[in-house]
Amino acid sequence: MESSGYLDKLINERLILLDGAMGTLLQRLDLSDADVTLNDSGPHRGCNELLNLSRSDLIYQVHCDYLKSGADIIETNTFGANRFALQEYHLEGYVYDLNLAGAEIARAAVESLGGERPAFVAGVVGPTGKMASFSPRVDDLTYREVAFDDFVEAYKEQIGALIDGGVDLLLVETVFDTLVAKAALYAAYSLMEARGVTLPVMVSVTISDKSGRTLSGQTLEAFVDTLSAYPLFSLGLNCSTGAQEMLPLIEELAKISPFFTSAHPNAGFPDHNGEYRQSPLEFATLLAPILERGLLNIVGGCCGTTPSHIEALQRVSQQGRVRTLPPYDGELKLSGLESLKREGRPIVVGERTNVAGSRRFARLIREKRYKAALEIAKEQIDQGAAIIDICMDDPLLEGVEEMVTFLRLCATEPEISRLPFMLDSSQWPVIVAALKEVQGRCVVNSISLKEGEETFLERARHISQMGGAIMVMLFDEEGQADTFERKCVVASRSYNLLVENRVCPPSSIIIDPNVLTIATGIDQHDTYGRDFIRAVAWIKENLPYVTVSGGVSNLSFAFRGNNPLRQAIHAVFLEESNLDMAIIDPASPLSSKEFPPQVVKTIKSLILAEGETVKHREELISIALAEVASKKGPSGDKLAWRALPVEERLREALVRGEEKFLEEDLKESPLSAVELIEGPLLEGMKRVGHLFSEGKLFLPQVVRSARVMKRGVEILKPRLKEGQGEFDHYSGVVVLATVKGDVHDIGKNILALVLECNNFKVVDMGVMVPSEEILAKALEVGADIVGLSGLITPSLVEMARVCTLFKEASLEIPLLIGGATTSQEHTALRLAPLYDAVVHTDDASSGAMAALSLIGKGRLQFLEETRERYRKIVKEASPPELLPFEEAVKRRFIKAKRSPVPQREGVFKVEGITLEEVLPFVNWRMIASAWRVSSQSEEGERVIKEAQSLVLDKAIRPLLEASLAAIVGIFKAKAIDEHSFEVLGPTGEKTIFSFLRSQKSDRGGHCRSLGDYIYPHGEEWVGMFVATAGLKVKDYIDQLRLGGDDYKGLLLAMVCDRLAEALSAYLERQLEEKWWAGPSIRPAIGYSVAPDHAQKGLVFNLLGATEAIGVALSDNYAMMPTASVCGFYFVGEGLAYFDIKGVGEDQKRHNRAWRDALELSL
Repeated sequence: MESSGYLDKLINERLILLDGAMGTLLQRLDLSDADVTLNDSGPHRGCNELLNLSRSDLIYQVHCDYLKSGADIIETNTFGANRFALQEYHLEGYVYDLNLAGAEIARAAVESLGGERPAFVAGVVGPTGKMASFSPRVDDLTYREVAFDDFVEAYKEQIGALIDGGVDLLLVETVFDTLVAKAALYAAYSLMEARGVTLPVMVSVTISDKSGRTLSGQTLEAFVDTLSAYPLFSLGLNCSTGAQEMLPLIEELAKISPFFTSAHPNAGFPDHNGEYRQSPLEFATLLAPILERGLLNIVGGCCGTTPSHIEALQRVSQQGRVRTLPPYDGELKLSGLESLKREGRPIVVGERTNVAGSRRFARLIREKRYKAALEIAKEQIDQGAAIIDICMDDPLLEGVEEMVTFLRLCATEPEISRLPFMLDSSQWPVIVAALKEVQGRCVVNSISLKEGEETFLERARHISQMGGAIMVMLFDEEGQADTFERKCVVASRSYNLLVENRVCPPSSIIIDPNVLTIATGIDQHDTYGRDFIRAVAWIKENLPYVTVSGGVSNLSFAFRGNNPLRQAIHAVFLEESNLDMAIIDPASPLSSKEFPPQVVKTIKSLILAEGETVKHREELISIALAEVASKKGPSGDKLAWRALPVEERLREALVRGEEKFLEEDLKESPLSAVELIEGPLLEGMKRVGHLFSEGKLFLPQVVRSARVMKRGVEILKPRLKEGQGEFDHYSGVVVLATVKGDVHDIGKNILALVLECNNFKVVDMGVMVPSEEILAKALEVGADIVGLSGLITPSLVEMARVCTLFKEASLEIPLLIGGATTSQEHTALRLAPLYDAVVHTDDASSGAMAALSLIGKGRLQFLEETRERYRKIVKEASPPELLPFEEAVKRRFIKAKRSPVPQREGVFKVEGITLEEVLPFVNWRMIASAWRVSSQSEEGERVIKEAQSLVLDKAIRPLLEASLAAIVGIFKAKAIDEHSFEVLGPTGEKTIFSFLRSQKSDRGGHCRSLGDYIYPHGEEWVGMFVATAGLKVKDYIDQLRLGGDDYKGLLLAMVCDRLAEALSAYLERQLEEKWWAGPSIRPAIGYSVAPDHAQKGLVFNLLGATEAIGVALSDNYAMMPTASVCGFYFVGEGLAYFDIKGVGEDQKRHNRAWRDALELSL
């Protein structure tokens, strides 16, 4: 049996032991100058590979020592034996000799065993110290120090020598740039193919820091997906970290890798002398649990490990279990810096970075305006694209040059490069060049049988060897497959050629059955849509694991110029075709429900070629003509105020929030820029402020007016620069900040706008601002007032810290306190004693009024009245009448029987959530409430209508849809005591949750705690969830605000908040219907029943929420994005929502660990 056969047999029977560090042992030797000199060149201290030729006896002894310690695989001393690493020592001419000798020495050490047990030689291929994914020059981001082809040649040179020296397998290790690893793999497999040799190939990546990414930016999951198409023997982790830090990475790898898994960590971290101090016992003990759980197939050591470490590993590996390979899942794996996120079907491929499909993009590329071109890619992502199609096929462009340049620039933009790319070209040289630039796993669009089977297979093999997925267009030697029958024949032939010739696994094949244009006026074209849809269904049924894609825009090309109709056609087509992947403008609606039913019916009949196709075609053309004819100019209603003098018109425009005529009115006025600002514009804003304070205008109207004011100043800026004066006349300076640990800012942003309306200069410091920075900024800008905002309970602690700092600095600057968790009572009891000039405000209206009072002549009187009010609150604050804690426990709710058995347990991401499913759960009245207007009022109805229109906006809707994400967990739980229970997590870890108890009884006589809702006498379950509706919307909101449309930005943020709450309600419905039947409640963390925000951290850890859906937690447990909800599910009879109506000192003493949470909750 050949060595590879022994290895295959052995790895399925037990854990394989890899050796440890080579350099660690060599560095301990007292080497002379002669030892590190070669042919009068040297000495070359630090070049351990040189010893293969100068002191082969030392290398041989190290190998023998590792074999004696139990190693099954020893690694050649060739880690840095490539031309780039050896250039540092001027030894690049010795690449072949050093690698050949390294392999032969290791081979000799194995043969010294005399066949007493199998052992193997791994030819080590280390990094070069160079990168292929990024430029080393900050002034030229497209520059590459080493080209991909040069990496390939260097690795072929090294690997060829290792093969000649008799290695049993190859180990490409310490990978930090995936593109360089691709070069090594391309070199290895092409060289083996040329020589007729087959060796197993191991790959091991190094994760550079706590971010869980490689140095070149890829996540571990993206790295695995990138290499998933290669026929690797194993995929593993090494270096950078010790065993302790590598454990979670090993767990993740074991879950996602389709290959055998390996790990060889360092012996901890080096001390200040560069020495690794972790003992063999400690090293092996750390890895033992992982081995016992069967998460690895190969284990060894890296830096700092010795034969003693491997011997210790050998002992603990006896109790280890072998990791079995997961079954083939048949899923298409694609990646950029991150793995392809499948959020519903179809996978949307953004088509606008295509010079053939976007005039704007083509113009920018021709003009070399790459920065603006990159913005188009970002727009596509913001609109929901999961893959970016890039095409440079234009006769006026140098396709190869432009493709390479644009891909290298994309690599510098993490927002773009996190997504997989689709390399789109009909020019094969462009594809070849592009594949050398992509770090992740991309799609090549496309190849076909047009030029025959030989060319088809040759190109497919190259794409596969470069790690790409293959898109096949249905052409053959006869031309395009335009009928259902031809599509099936060409698809089947293409698939069989790729699979039977073992070019790639079926999941790497994407078939595009050719979307052709309908309604052209040619009768035979009217069946193109139907034939495509039938072909999609046939391919899915007959060609397993294939992904089916289509360029959707082609279908409606007959109606170019009529985008609304084209979008309707695309939406209907997507619903009927069941595509896995669609190349389309991601801003387009994906649901036909957004279009009139009669239009949808006509389109559907035409696409499916139902009934009289000519009639349907004519109906569609009539619809297109009617849509064009219906476009009308602006209405002339309600324009009587336009007859006023120009300065009065400007004032009126501010009050109305109307900017349509602003520019022409400003031009018409004879006043200077400063006179216009200080005159009609500022007077108009003051009038708005007065009307608002009198309750005659509502917040949405004020925000619109602020937008008009901003626009007016922007229009006048060029005139100010021309010498028409400088405007800096403000009522006062206000610094606003959301305190450290909190990311909620809607209320703060509304207050900023209202203050600006009242002529304050606002310095907005944003969110998560440390206390010291708030103090420094207040002093720097000479603030008249500082406003502090916070939504979550820990924010109250930060506000208290600001008060203390201001007191210690002997300041008298008033502090405005606002936010959902704040109150007059808390401010009076907890903050006013810390700082004398503190004022609580309920909302933007009271905040603005307080600010005006604090800068006027009555400032001192206002502050004294506030202090007197707080003194009264303190005086009247008496402890509530509470039951003794022991009595409250006796009156606890006791669950009579356990919950129903869940239909589903464990952690699962909720896939394919649509807006249509969530919108029925939205409480629109809360939008009006957020603006402090009644939902029954005319203004409230208008605000709700505007909010609903945002959901229908064609640019916003895809972002909202893409923002919906949720993860749910249902776990076994066990009651511990009267207020705590223990949860058994997905990997067996135990987590304890404890809750407060109300010391006031409810109407049923119970003093409830959430701890009561776990059945106390046996098996029980608890659910948890994290839901968000804000993932993709933040950048769009920021753009609106930067563009001066603060009202729309704020309204959209509020819509996201409502959608998050609606999503949690939708999930509860799904829970009851699909996952866990029975009456349920879903209390959220952060409210009185569960005030400890730190419990979010426990829930996030159990669910893996950040990794799964992208919601993160701040240091103070605020969720990011803010439009997110985290909570529990309890199921069973008698459960009810309740409030903690009182907590006594006796309960605080009983729950020592909860003291801080209790203080915050009161």
